[in-house]
Amino acid sequence: MNDITEQNWAWIAGLIEGEGCISITNSYPVLQIQMTDKDVMEKLASFLDVNLRGPIVRKKGNSKPTYQIALRKTEKLQIISNKIYEHMGQRRKKSIEVWREYWNKKYCV
Repeated sequence: MNDITEQNWAWIAGLIEGEGCISITNSYPVLQIQMTDKDVMEKLASFLDVNLRGPIVRKKGNSKPTYQIALRKTEKLQIISNKIYEHMGQRRKKSIEVWREYWNKKYCV
């Protein structure tokens, strides 16, 4: 992830802003992104050096297959959150701030 340009970090931030979910689940910070565009998700997975899940096919309805990234590694999430923070809207910035408070309480005793 060290060789990602600032322009690509802005692209990643936009993707997370539009399609991502930043949360704490089962006492772990989580970044999830799911969408139908396989090529976009492959590019994102490559940038972040993570596995891509999919295609995920719903059994009901007439929906397209989706692809998902779910990232839970604390060190990687810290790097990502620091790089994308300035590009995020208020709601996602608040979610990143909640992550940071959580990390400080859990790991900085």
